[in-house]
Amino acid sequence: MLTEAELLERIKALVSLGKFRIRIHAARHIIEEGFTESDIIEAVTGKSRILEDYPDQSRCLVAGYFQLTENVRSPLHLVFEYLS
Repeated sequence: MLTEAELLERIKALVSLGKFRIRIHAARHIIEEGFTESDIIEAVTGKSRILEDYPDQSRCLVAGYFQLTENVRSPLHLVFEYLS
């Protein structure tokens, strides 16, 4: 079993390689809230952390930030499903 730090590094590596899928629920949020897939990548691969890990569901909640405007960084939380 991976530690949270190892799991986060694995998620960051996979996201950096484009090996992730955006589900319909997340796509709706992207449209409604006005952020992009690039914002997701930035939030996860930058300074992010696991807020909650749900190993029995093979999911975790990750929080990070993306640059919304030149002077504003916006928080973003994402749920990742992973293979145990």
